[in-house]
Amino acid sequence: PGFRSRLATCGPPHLKQVKRSAALPESPFSMRDKADGRALAACRPRPDLQRTAHGTKALVILTEARSGSNWLAAMMNRNSGWGHCDEWLNPAVHKLPRRQRLTAEPLWQHILAKGSSPRTGVFAIKVFTHHLMRFHQAYGFDPLQRLASEREVMLLRLERRDRLAQAVSLEIARQSRAWKSTSGVQAEPVYDFRRILRAYLKIAGSYAFWDSYCSLRPLPQQMFHYEDLLPDPRPWLKACACFTGHAARKTPPETRLAVQRDARNADWTARFRQDLAGADLLAGLYPSPRSLPRSALDLVTGRKAVRQFDL
Repeated sequence: PGFRSRLATCGPPHLKQVKRSAALPESPFSMRDKADGRALAACRPRPDLQRTAHGTKALVILTEARSGSNWLAAMMNRNSGWGHCDEWLNPAVHKLPRRQRLTAEPLWQHILAKGSSPRTGVFAIKVFTHHLMRFHQAYGFDPLQRLASEREVMLLRLERRDRLAQAVSLEIARQSRAWKSTSGVQAEPVYDFRRILRAYLKIAGSYAFWDSYCSLRPLPQQMFHYEDLLPDPRPWLKACACFTGHAARKTPPETRLAVQRDARNADWTARFRQDLAGADLLAGLYPSPRSLPRSALDLVTGRKAVRQFDL
């Protein structure tokens, strides 16, 4: 009875071994409060939190990297009352000191507090598929499902029609570490056909995942494409305003971000199209370990590549 029975019935499979040992597991995410079941409370909605603790509405961007989401999120954040949109499922965003680790429920409340507007309580978040998967792997619950159980949710689907351009942009950003125009270049990118191919397949897979996820979990949603919004982002802003009930600015707010595309993007795209003629497309499914960053290598070799959330 008690904690052991709850763990056996509610906990995710990779946590069930805890009941056979009193020692704390070595994990990127500490589970120090499992003794009283609090870490497992995130597996199901908490009635005392539903639609009361942090407001009643949430804007959720479902997309993939290099889709213009940083630019659109920045404009959302310049409109008062629409929440503070960021990649809240990405541990790197929080930049918390490594003194005390957050468990599931404290982390969830921390995310809601960081992403909510103090004035209106509206919450905003930007989600990539790999952030969602890693969060679920670490905590055993779907944060989007939990969010929908606590609030009225609007899904903002964002895609790029030109996926090759998106893949080239993604590979340049990965190598240079310049994810925004305001970030400095840390390394000079080098053209790599195989890595661009893998980026293309990853983007296509992410969009396919969101299609399936949204079909199986029908929630209010709107689809947008970067190419349509670049000259005029007002349809995006209007959707946010209509859903939240808080008007957008009369003119789209300016941000510090700028388009990063330059001559290198065009050159890499042309080279990729040339190399594609006689290429083995399946090679994109089997990366060379020596060419992979540490986090990707961990995924290929089966190691967990999840960073911890710290408080």
